[in-house]
Amino acid sequence: MRRLVASSLIVACATLATGCGLVDAATKDRPGKSIGSLQTFAAQDWEIQLPCDPLETKQDTPVEGRIEPLTLRVWSCEDADTAYLVSTAKLPADSRPVLERVARGAAQGVDGELVKSKPVTYAGIPARDVRIETSYEGEPATAFGRVMVREQVLYQLLVIEVGEHTTKAPELYRTIIDSLSFE
Repeated sequence: MRRLVASSLIVACATLATGCGLVDAATKDRPGKSIGSLQTFAAQDWEIQLPCDPLETKQDTPVEGRIEPLTLRVWSCEDADTAYLVSTAKLPADSRPVLERVARGAAQGVDGELVKSKPVTYAGIPARDVRIETSYEGEPATAFGRVMVREQVLYQLLVIEVGEHTTKAPELYRTIIDSLSFE
């Protein structure tokens, strides 16, 4: 039920992955597994600490003007009021992503407001930390996230809480986003 917020944000972020609307995808329910203590999750050439064994989904989405679809992979889990997500999308070689547009597109995609978008560098990679205020089923929701592109792969890390809008990220947020490492 709460995963719709998270799914919508992931799809919205991917929608503007290169700043020009590459993806037009529908959200879908993603049943998560139980939340517990932090554990290492590894995929391809990166790893991260998450409070769960995340469920992976993969979606190929046609891209206007391109032969090959864009593949969005999402790893997610949630509890009653918080969702934890990591997603990756391999971008076309000729795309030049604009992270500020990704952040704005994410907010627009969930009828939310981008209230913070700060350029940062993580592991030598330009990134953007964001905070988006939106709502879910009439309740306020706040998303905290980081987006970055490394070797033409868009990485999106999000923690979303349903409840009063807040400027304070959930307790595990900083630990999770700072745990991302690349091989």
